Amino acid sequence: MRPSDDPELIAARRNLKAAKLEEYVARVVSKAPALTQEQIDRVSVLLRGGAA
Repeated sequence: MRPSDDPELIAARRNLKAAKLEEYVARVVSKAPALTQEQIDRVSVLLRGGAA
């Protein structure tokens, strides 16, 4: 087993979480009505790690 601070393990966990988030967002977006530009901008800020 790898140590929890192993850079490759950290990267793999981060990539898995990102892939799961991408799948979730794709499912939600496919079922939602079209967003306004203002809504898109707010969601983009959230995805970039800022506060909306």
